[in-house]
Amino acid sequence: MDSLHGHHQIEDAEYFPLMATLDARVARGFDLLDADHQALDGALHGFAGAATGALTVVATDAQLRSLSFWMLGSLGGATWPLVAAACVPMVLS
Repeated sequence: MDSLHGHHQIEDAEYFPLMATLDARVARGFDLLDADHQALDGALHGFAGAATGALTVVATDAQLRSLSFWMLGSLGGATWPLVAAACVPMVLS
């Protein structure tokens, strides 16, 4: 979901305004797409929150612990090569 959110943010903040300046006839269409992105973002985040809430109700103790760590951004499934690869862009930024 974060990837989709990021995709929409780039379109709304960068691509749509630029394209609208190239041809004023499409500006209203980009405004509609921006509004759709906002509505979709809210709906998807609401659904994800509800699904996560439902999982916490039916989870076993071990599953609940794993779910909690996952929600906090656990690196439990990470390997050292993946951690090293993620560190490169952080160091360069």
